Amino acid sequence: MSPRKLTPRVQRAKKRQKASVPRRLELTTTQETPQTGVSALTTTTTAAAASVRAPSSEERNKVADQNEYSIYQLGNLPPSPLKERRTPLNEEETYDHRRYFENPGAEDSEDEADAMIGASLLAGTLEDAFEAQESNNNVEDTDYIPTVKKEGDDMVYLHGAPPGWKLPGAPESWKPKEFKPDLGEPGHNDVDNPGGWSEFTFRPKWRKTKKAPSEYLYHHMPTGVTPVPLNNDGKRVVNGWEFHYSNWTNDSELSFRDGANRDNMFPKGREGTLNPAVLKRLGLNKERMCEADQKPDALFFYLLLLPLHNIDKKENASSERDPRQPFYSKAAKWSNLYAVGELDLGSGYGHKCENVTPVELLKWDGVIVRDGVRGGSDGAIMRRFDRIPDSTACDELIDKAISKSRWLELKRVWKLCNNITSKKKDEEGYDPACKHDYIFETIINNVNALTLSAALDLCLDETSFGHQSWGKAKSGLLKTMLGKPGITKGMQTVICSDVHWIRPRACLH
Repeated sequence: MSPRKLTPRVQRAKKRQKASVPRRLELTTTQETPQTGVSALTTTTTAAAASVRAPSSEERNKVADQNEYSIYQLGNLPPSPLKERRTPLNEEETYDHRRYFENPGAEDSEDEADAMIGASLLAGTLEDAFEAQESNNNVEDTDYIPTVKKEGDDMVYLHGAPPGWKLPGAPESWKPKEFKPDLGEPGHNDVDNPGGWSEFTFRPKWRKTKKAPSEYLYHHMPTGVTPVPLNNDGKRVVNGWEFHYSNWTNDSELSFRDGANRDNMFPKGREGTLNPAVLKRLGLNKERMCEADQKPDALFFYLLLLPLHNIDKKENASSERDPRQPFYSKAAKWSNLYAVGELDLGSGYGHKCENVTPVELLKWDGVIVRDGVRGGSDGAIMRRFDRIPDSTACDELIDKAISKSRWLELKRVWKLCNNITSKKKDEEGYDPACKHDYIFETIINNVNALTLSAALDLCLDETSFGHQSWGKAKSGLLKTMLGKPGITKGMQTVICSDVHWIRPRACLH
């Protein structure tokens, strides 16, 4: 049979089809480059018309088997269009959205999604802030001029200063700004300067105006503080408190801090002590103080502050006279109520959520602690569960303690309050910090319960941290924060503790 003759139209179509076939791509491995020691992947093309064809799957597999690519080579390959590049928030976000799809009636289906969007926006803001802070940290500090006061032939140093201490002062390159008497600025010797501060420390404050370049207001310290003015009696008094900027002499025989003096501000007699009888009753012994590895039983001391069992019930208490308040047992109960009630996870549809136990919540917290011990994952804590070969982020202890899916389930239902009975906004007794205050309350109450006598000297400090939730509008809890690197919106918690030990006695959010 003679072959069928093609029409001119079909012949033209065949030519167009042949011309549109892409040139064959071949993977060839070059020698290792001396700079990186990594084999480079290059592509070559063949222009011969006889070679214009796409390689078969068998040929591609054969080429792949002949080349053993290292992890560095794989990193040079273009990203697959079928797999999205994941950020540290992607995995948790994907899990949450899948749960919302399975159970759209849950109380947190909308709030959590909004929080995720806010967290994603905050991530970019934090990155910019950290970059700005890093650039500020790279600025070289100017050495201060070593200076000491001299009275006659005696050199006077600051009492208690460490060896090599230098009196702070202006950098050598600093020069005072030009004096502006025409704008109302008084001379440095004419201002009220009770501390005798230098021009570098005590500077004029100006107000920008439209009619004039600026207007002098007052002199102030770098923190914005101004000295208390003198009254008619020549004293600096505010609400009964008298301020002394140079020296103060106790003219009375009163001793405000017994046993303390200039050389020993915090003597031993002012220290506090724990209650050994209560600790012994709760199970403290020599073995728990020093185990076989010569280290204390960390879990025992942790559970002293955050108990695992329900102390409210006498049959579960570790002692008949256990003065502590429970933690994990209540948190498990509140978490289960939240899951079954507001999230509606136990009504027969959606993703099933098993009851939360106190031990699981303890393991959940342990994952956070373990991640921090390893230096933190900067938001990528899910990598601690990855069993990828040669993964340095995976943690064996975390992987054995709890599964990744269960950890994410607990993350969704973890509650530190009873949402059903907690006072709502605009109700009498509403506490805007009720979502997270219980852990502070438990630690402080249990520290005080284990104390025989607290220290006579207390100290307090505040810690600032970024946060996007746990506070409703106009509650006064969440605010825009200025001057804190990497934080745009968040909270501050003030903690009061003993001077000698980390024993918190009170806190304020």
